[in-house]
Amino acid sequence: LLQQAGEAAAAADGTADDCARVEAWAALAAEWIESEGHEAGMQALAALQQSPLALRNPRLADRLALAELHARTGHPSLRGSPLPQQLGLLRTFWLIGPFANERGAGYREPLPPERSLDLAAELPGKRRTVRWRQLPELAANGVLSLDAVVHPSEQTLAYLATALEATAATDAVLEFGSTGSVRVFCNGTESFARDVQRPLAADQDACWLPLQPGWNLLLLKVCHQEGAQFACCARVRSADGTKAAVRVSNERVDLQ
Repeated sequence: LLQQAGEAAAAADGTADDCARVEAWAALAAEWIESEGHEAGMQALAALQQSPLALRNPRLADRLALAELHARTGHPSLRGSPLPQQLGLLRTFWLIGPFANERGAGYREPLPPERSLDLAAELPGKRRTVRWRQLPELAANGVLSLDAVVHPSEQTLAYLATALEATAATDAVLEFGSTGSVRVFCNGTESFARDVQRPLAADQDACWLPLQPGWNLLLLKVCHQEGAQFACCARVRSADGTKAAVRVSNERVDLQ
């Protein structure tokens, strides 16, 4: 698979179909490399990002970097790797929850965090009063296992907040993966909503984030109904697939 991808990526004048084939082959190879811990395969995925086709097509280079991240998940080489920063993974959040989401009712109901962010608030949760808490930085793969930090984790939802700093007004792209329904709010305005139940994967959904100069509040409403896994992952990039010119912070002062 990687040999085929390398041959196709060697042509700088490749078509959109060539890009799609290289991406698909790399994604399939990453599955095997991750399971086997194959170092040479990881290096081959990294080399593909410098191929003529990838250098000419930033979106392909971005997808190949994501495949490399997948391949290196669980491997010591991911520690200290620039891949999380290169891919714009969001790894710092404040969280509040769980709130009730019986049969998806919570997803449909606007709750106080959607109206304003008050990090000192105490709100009635699913079983007890809940408060905002600052999470430790996520692992290098950017996956947040909500089932490990909210209890109960079934028929529930939680809110995640982080701040994005832009030097000028710009439309960034949020790529998001989740096991359940999600709503995205940027500076208090809903940017995206999808009612769904599925296995987790990276970049399952995407939406525009209209960022203003300075700090911008990103709020994610992530929901879950049934099943052992309640998880999500998110990243921010520019419209052309290159790294977004934003800084991420979960410092209290930047979210207010």
